[in-house]
Amino acid sequence: MINSFEEAYNHLRKHFCLFLFAVIVFTLLFLEILRKIFNDYNYPPLNSHFRYILLAGILISYILYVNLLSRYFSLGKLVVNKNLVLFSAILFVFLSLIPPILSIDLYEYVMRGRMSSLYGLNPFLTTPSAVPGDALFNIIFWKNEVSVYGPLWSSFAWLITRLTGSNDFFNILGFKFFILIFYGLSCYVLYKLAKNIAPKAAYYITAAFMFNPYLMFMNLVESHNDIIIIFFLIAGLYCLSKKKYILAVLMLDASIAVKYVTVLLLPLFIIYIIRNSGGVKKGFKIVSIIIIVNFIFAYFVWVPFNMSTTDIMCLLEKIKFRLDTNTIPYITYSFLKFFWQELDMNIFRRLADIAFMVISLFIYLNFCVTRRYSLRYLITSSLVLFIAYYIISSFQFGSWYIIWITPLILLSKFPKKIIFMILVTLAGLISFWKRISFLLILSAAGYLFMVLQPKLYNFFLGVKFFGRRLVILGRTDE
Repeated sequence: MINSFEEAYNHLRKHFCLFLFAVIVFTLLFLEILRKIFNDYNYPPLNSHFRYILLAGILISYILYVNLLSRYFSLGKLVVNKNLVLFSAILFVFLSLIPPILSIDLYEYVMRGRMSSLYGLNPFLTTPSAVPGDALFNIIFWKNEVSVYGPLWSSFAWLITRLTGSNDFFNILGFKFFILIFYGLSCYVLYKLAKNIAPKAAYYITAAFMFNPYLMFMNLVESHNDIIIIFFLIAGLYCLSKKKYILAVLMLDASIAVKYVTVLLLPLFIIYIIRNSGGVKKGFKIVSIIIIVNFIFAYFVWVPFNMSTTDIMCLLEKIKFRLDTNTIPYITYSFLKFFWQELDMNIFRRLADIAFMVISLFIYLNFCVTRRYSLRYLITSSLVLFIAYYIISSFQFGSWYIIWITPLILLSKFPKKIIFMILVTLAGLISFWKRISFLLILSAAGYLFMVLQPKLYNFFLGVKFFGRRLVILGRTDE
């Protein structure tokens, strides 16, 4: 029996994963009702029977993952040998051969690649509706939308479909193995980076990333291209650790040219370079060179598409100016509409964007003035910035976007970060419904309660009078 608030708190802390799982199952049971409330069109084409079969398989993989982390990897029992490498290769190839289950993004990639390589069309200026006779036309969803990805990804898509020919099956297989290669490269570069900044935990960090069931499912089965931006991001961080600053920014540029979101990290990279280059004067000299290199890089990635600066800016405007339904601001807006019918969506979106910009600016300024400007602090600041993006930004949010923060969690200075990794993995794995923001909030809240116990205990529980003394709860036991 729970007799005190302290006992209730400890009970919640110990059983939070069960609580989170119960909330997830409850959500799945009432999925159709929630869809109608929020007018949600983002819903995987799964019948209820298959949904729960998949749920069972995902939970088994999650339990195996947690067991590996707690019993083997954390005890230093992981031995890298030929058998492990062979097993990993077979597992990854097998998963790559499974067709996407929850998303059609892979077919969208292939369609855009076929448009440029087979039909000679510009995917940034022409929509798939221009080729209604294509084999993939009836499968894709965004028939009347131009490509929202960066120019480097569109060049990759052109190259893959060019090499694999006009057969749509080989096109899909080509994209699958292209993602598989970058998954392997990401694991390798992550190991190299971890060896530089956390040598004792390098194997553990790599294994926690490589064998994460959420990452394997989203990258190898669903084949989202987010692993490519992660590869370039990790490679950029690795170059920073080696003081190869120009190459580091080029790697980040490549990440931005695949998916624009990592442009948020460019100011952090620039600040880090200035503060670690051996003097402000030398730092600004390097930054000046970087600016020139950036313009040259931007020219070469965009030149194949024969687009003017105005065309590019119009394209970016179309991507940005909307309140996407897969965001916390949209959920908040929908909730407030019940009580305030006159609430304007555009005004609410602008307020959310302003709040995100203010928080981003605070993160940048904090990194400017802090005495802790190590690479791991840069990684931690990047992680906080992405979390702010998830919670406040009105831009699109897909469940696979959690891929961005997984390596950052493992490399950050967060205390007991593996707990956060495990909770985020659970939230991501059970994301049948693409609007999973509330699951991330629960995961983050669980992490905060379980890890940052003393400070948050004081903050949330406040103070109480004990006799004539004012006692801060939790502090007397420390």
